[in-house]
Amino acid sequence: MVDSAYTVGIDYDSYRRDSQYYQISVAPVSHKAKLPFMYVMISLLVATIILCSLVYFSLATIPYFDIKEVSSLSTSLPPSIVKELQSVQGVSTFSFAKKRLEKVLNNNPLISHAQVMKGNNQQLIASVSLAGTEVLWENLNTQEVSALIDGNIIPLQKEDLSFYSKDTVKITSSLPIGKKQLNVIVRLLGNDSSTIQQLESEQVPPLEIYIPHTRNTIRIRESISYARLHYVLQLIRLESSKSQITSITLYNQVCYDVYQNTLIMD
Repeated sequence: MVDSAYTVGIDYDSYRRDSQYYQISVAPVSHKAKLPFMYVMISLLVATIILCSLVYFSLATIPYFDIKEVSSLSTSLPPSIVKELQSVQGVSTFSFAKKRLEKVLNNNPLISHAQVMKGNNQQLIASVSLAGTEVLWENLNTQEVSALIDGNIIPLQKEDLSFYSKDTVKITSSLPIGKKQLNVIVRLLGNDSSTIQQLESEQVPPLEIYIPHTRNTIRIRESISYARLHYVLQLIRLESSKSQITSITLYNQVCYDVYQNTLIMD
């Protein structure tokens, strides 16, 4: 049929498909939009945080995980520290109570070192080392009691006074005493007179010094120099070592007579 078409003068070459008469139809292809990778990661992170928060909140509200007991390896502690240990009883172990308690104890100036460990059956065990207390000072005007620890004056709570009064020298005065003066008195109590020269122009104000190991109360009713205070303490040591006046070294109160330059019975 094609051959006969050519015989009648029809040229099929003139009907060749070209761009002018034929246009290829392309079917539209749908591309599915993809979420950015960063958006997916952020969504997963938020979902994880929410899930962990729900789990933590659930565990923290279950009474089974509450701290039932806080014990101490130390046989004797000030009442304020015992109260601090007991403050976490009934708190959930998932509330970071162990770390918070350990931080509070180590920030306490009365404590040199503290460590809190986990025990059995929701129990905490505290190892507490108390700082050395050099002397107590009570201000009669304000009724406040402070302790000299590592050369610094630390206020004490009233409930702790009986604990520290057993074995610590106590100074009572109605006049303020600075940290420098207390440090010098502590050195004099230790028979160290090397710092007396630092306070040559100053005097010891009227005060009382209670020495627990000899059970003496030294009353200074008039201001005296630190050199004379050193002499008073030397007399106490002398009487105590010789055991010549038992009543002085054991029970009675002693006064230093500025004019007679000696100790007298009160």
